[in-house]
Amino acid sequence: MILPLTIRLSHRPCFLAFIFVAITAMLKSYPSVGDSALYLGLIALFINELAGMRFSFFLLNGFTGIALLSPVMYNLWIWRGTGNANFYFATALAYACFELILIVESVGTMLSYDRSLRKLLTLNTVHQTGDT
Repeated sequence: MILPLTIRLSHRPCFLAFIFVAITAMLKSYPSVGDSALYLGLIALFINELAGMRFSFFLLNGFTGIALLSPVMYNLWIWRGTGNANFYFATALAYACFELILIVESVGTMLSYDRSLRKLLTLNTVHQTGDT
């Protein structure tokens, strides 16, 4: 997973670092707020490139729902004793799924942005050489 991403996104090292931080946060068994704060803070660097993401509304609502449900499930499991670890693990699993969707969509959107930029640059150079 690391080598193909490094080869394909070698021209965008900052975006590659964002993807690696997000993958590291996704693979943790019980994520914390600090894990997501790091890569969600870095996503603002690519706001122009990632403007065409398809599931941004779904991801925003999903992350908000998980952020609201995680403390509730933790409270039920630890303090009240009415739940078990599966409740909290289910929210962690849903959180990992939303992170996976975010990673896949952001890489796909960045690659399509690069493809359209390359196509525009090629058309522009063909147009300029045709005029002279």
